[in-house]
Amino acid sequence: MAAEPFLLAQLSDPHVDDDDNRHALALSDAVRSVAALDPAPGAVLVSGDLTEHGSASEYRRVRELLTALTMPVHVLAGNHDDRAALRDSFPLPPALAGAPSDDYRYVARCGPLRLVGCDTTRPGRDDGEFGADRLAWLDVELDEDRNNKNASCITSKTSRVPVYVIPTDEERMIAQHTVSLLMSEKVPSHARH
Repeated sequence: MAAEPFLLAQLSDPHVDDDDNRHALALSDAVRSVAALDPAPGAVLVSGDLTEHGSASEYRRVRELLTALTMPVHVLAGNHDDRAALRDSFPLPPALAGAPSDDYRYVARCGPLRLVGCDTTRPGRDDGEFGADRLAWLDVELDEDRNNKNASCITSKTSRVPVYVIPTDEERMIAQHTVSLLMSEKVPSHARH
C-alpha cells in the first residue's frame, strides 16, 4: 500500500509592516486558507521576507498571525528580515541557535521530508549569496562552469546534493493569478470592470 502524500504548504513574502496593515491582513487571509485545507498540510514553510523593516514588533505580529496554524510552522529569512529579531520571535533549537548575527539555518523533519532552511541573506543588501561556508554546510559542490553558463543543474557530479536553478517570472505569475481570479466566478461580474 502506498504511503499517504505529505503536504507542505508554503507562504512567501508576507512583508508584515508596522506602518501598513494590508500585509498583515493578507497574511491572515493566507493563514486562514491554509488552515482550511482538507487534507491539512503536515507543516508550513513561511519564507521571507517575513517583515518589511525587521522590527521586533513586526515579528511579534507575524508570530501572532501564524498561531492559527495547528501544524508545525518553519520560517526562513528574506533580505528585509533581521536575523537577531527573527531568532527572538522564532528561536532555533539550542544546538542550532548560534550567535544573533549568524545565519538562520536548520534541518527539520516534516513527515517523510527533510526540510533544509539555509539563510542566504546579506545584511544591508537586497541580494543573497550562498558562499563557501553555506555550501559546505549544505554539503554542496558547485560546478563553476555550469553555474556561469546558467545551466539548470549547477552542481558537480560529485556533489552529495544536486542543486537546480528554476527560472521564474514572479511578476508574470502574479499577473496571471490576478487575471484568473478576476475572471473566476468568485468575483461578481459587476466588480470585473
